[in-house]
Amino acid sequence: MTEEPRIIVAEARDEVEAAIWTDALIAAGIPAASYARGVGAALGGASAPGWSVFPVVVDRGQLGAARTVIADLGGGQALAPYRDSASARKRQSQALFVVLGVVILVLAAALGARLAAG
Repeated sequence: MTEEPRIIVAEARDEVEAAIWTDALIAAGIPAASYARGVGAALGGASAPGWSVFPVVVDRGQLGAARTVIADLGGGQALAPYRDSASARKRQSQALFVVLGVVILVLAAALGARLAAG
C-alpha cells in the first residue's frame, strides 16, 4: 500500500502554535505532524524564537480540510501557499510557447528585413 504524499499546510512561529494546530487537526480526523526548520534545527534541535519555523504537514488529500481547521483557529496568515504542480507545468508550457513564438517572429522579421534590403 502506498502512502499519500505529505504537504506543508502551514508554518507555525513556535512549537506551541504548531502543537495546537497539530492537535486540532488530529482531533478533526486529519493525520498531521510538525517539525522544526531553521538554524536551531540544523544545530541539533535547539529552537530560538525568530530563528525557526515549524511546518505542519498533512496528507495531500486532506489539504483543504486542514487549511479550514487552521484558519478557524486564527492561523490563516500562516497558511502555506498552495502550488498545484499540474497547473504549474501548464503555465510553464504556455510560457515556453510564447517565448518560442516571439523568437520565431523576431527571426522572421529579421529575415524579411534582410531580404528587403537586398
